[in-house]
Amino acid sequence: MTEILNILIEGQMRSLQEVADLLETEIPIVKAQLEFLERQGYIQRAVLNTECSQRCHGCKGCSQSTVAPVMWELMRWL
Repeated sequence: MTEILNILIEGQMRSLQEVADLLETEIPIVKAQLEFLERQGYIQRAVLNTECSQRCHGCKGCSQSTVAPVMWELMRWL
């Protein structure tokens, strides 16, 4: 898990796939490790607030992606 913390301390935005590739592992393993580190207080999840470009007045289920990007912030070191 120190490898994930080392990646986060670099400050670059990386997808789960990129982190998994760097660690030569699978995405579910990276997700589990991130969740563990969050529960232990080493990292904190920061969901980016993005606005829909359709400017409608409420979601009607259009084809726009509604998945908000998630970033992880390093809170303390091991």
